[in-house]
Amino acid sequence: MKSFGSSLALWAAIFLLLGFGESLLLPQDARNNLGKRGLARFVFRGETGRTDRDVEKAGGISSRGFEKHARGELSNEELEKGCSLFLHAQGVSPTNPKYKENTQYVSTSPNPADAITFAYDRGDPTKPGFMYVIAVDEKMIDVGATLGNLAFKSQTEYAAVGAIPHSQIVGHFRITAKDFDPGLSKKLQDGKYLHQLVDGKGVDGFQKNPRFDRKFLSRQSSGAQPQLAGIPADNSAWNQKPWNRKPLKDYKGKSVANFLGNFVWQKVCRRDQVCDQRFRLPHE
Repeated sequence: MKSFGSSLALWAAIFLLLGFGESLLLPQDARNNLGKRGLARFVFRGETGRTDRDVEKAGGISSRGFEKHARGELSNEELEKGCSLFLHAQGVSPTNPKYKENTQYVSTSPNPADAITFAYDRGDPTKPGFMYVIAVDEKMIDVGATLGNLAFKSQTEYAAVGAIPHSQIVGHFRITAKDFDPGLSKKLQDGKYLHQLVDGKGVDGFQKNPRFDRKFLSRQSSGAQPQLAGIPADNSAWNQKPWNRKPLKDYKGKSVANFLGNFVWQKVCRRDQVCDQRFRLPHE
């Protein structure tokens, strides 16, 4: 298996040559969240159905597939599907009806407007939802840049492998359709505003997580990881540019679970066995 330690500069050059350049660009309203390398520093996740206390009690936010795999409840085929970012981005489909139960990723977005749409119940204007502000780290992957021309251009997503610990969550906004602040998304585009959240300087409506670990402020996401696309071998994309060219075509027919396991071992856990055992993924 090839090493995934190639520099981002090299991968960026490959993506530009193979037509991935457009997918590397985020919407204008999300760009103030970008660091020096063009990677988001914070991501957002909107939820309904459980409270911030539920998330704290659970120790953070984890994917159902990650939890099922930890209990040994996924078959090899289900794990393969759950490790594919291509299938993750598609969501529930006729060929992947158990997407939510199998996926090994937690969906987040660098664009707060995307997250807000999932944070309130339009059917019940009094029912609260929550939007979490989360600092990035190496287990977060840019889905759009990974999938390139196969990505949904209307959405921006950073997929977190496995789980987001509670200590990585900066805090949250409690949101209802009834009292929703339409200016919140714009505020969250302001870098100074984001730093006010981190510093807990009394931003209206924001509940700072007292257990947030500031070590995450120095972390970076892993950007694009095309080996984790996991496009089915019979998909027509393999006959088209850029997927029919090297290095991308070398991933065809290979185990995406092994690719993800190697990514976690090398990039996320940095060869720490205790960390690696939490993911229980195969790797070389």
